[in-house]
Amino acid sequence: MSTTRDYRLRAATLVLTGALGPVALAGLVGCGSSTAAPGASGATKTAAQPAPPQVPPGSVVIARRGGIAGLADALTIDATGVVRGKVLAAEVSCAVPGQWLAGLRAGLATQVMAPVTTEPTVADALQVTISTASGRLDLGDGNGPSPVATAARALLNDAALAPGQRSLCR
Repeated sequence: MSTTRDYRLRAATLVLTGALGPVALAGLVGCGSSTAAPGASGATKTAAQPAPPQVPPGSVVIARRGGIAGLADALTIDATGVVRGKVLAAEVSCAVPGQWLAGLRAGLATQVMAPVTTEPTVADALQVTISTASGRLDLGDGNGPSPVATAARALLNDAALAPGQRSLCR
């Protein structure tokens, strides 16, 4: 037979569980490594890695690295639109339409390309970059509204699909 005390105990347990749930979730969300000095704020870079390989003239490399999942995606588009690389650890070999590649090149022509020195590495941050023979463009997490970010995101997402499901990289 249940008493009023039992109901109160159950209600208190539910309230405490509901109140502590977000705290536990916040503790999990903040997990990861950081090289920040005590009192430092903002994202910090981890140790620099060796310089990336040189990009052949006429080629474009779209890379997506990091994030909580530890992505290491890289697609190289040659001058003719043939795409080779890895996305989500799967080998990719396909081709993009000439019109899409021309649009990407036109968008890149309006951007300031930084010299390629080392790959950016930020703890737990997703980093999307586009590299050419003349330098690298940092797109942050790749979700920006620029046509270049949109094109990079479209190719990375499309290449992650099974070959029969792709609409861009066939």
